[in-house]
Order: sequence, then C-alpha cells, then structure tokens
Amino acid sequence: AFLSFTQCSNSSNLTPYGVNILNNSLIDRQVSEARKNADIVVVGVHFCRENVSTEDSSQDTWAKYLAGKGVDI
Repeated sequence: AFLSFTQCSNSSNLTPYGVNILNNSLIDRQVSEARKNADIVVVGVHFCRENVSTEDSSQDTWAKYLAGKGVDI
C-alpha cells in the first residue's frame, strides 16, 4: 500500500478526500487499514520545506512515529 501525507497545503479549500494533512489519528487509521490489506506499507510525506537538504526535528519525530506504527518504507 502507498499512503501520502503533507504538513501543509497552498489550498484553503481542503476536503477530507483530497489532501491528507499530517496528523496522528489519520495516520493511525490509514496505516492500520493498509497493514491489514498489504504486505508492505510505504508512506511519502511532503514536509513543506523547499530547497533544504537536511531534516529538522519535526521530520525526525514524524519518521519515528511512522516507523513505530509499522510503516515499512
């Protein structure tokens, strides 16, 4: 399964089916469902930091959270 999330969006007209804004409860639900139905769970996250080549503490925290929830990649 492939899931994707973003920390931010340029759109002010967000819908629950259009963009997955990063939050714990949404991650928990989607990763749990993906884990039931797939052998591998891959998550892509857009952290909204442009032209920066190093991670920040927020990115590190989210990566650890995702790994703790059973995300493979």
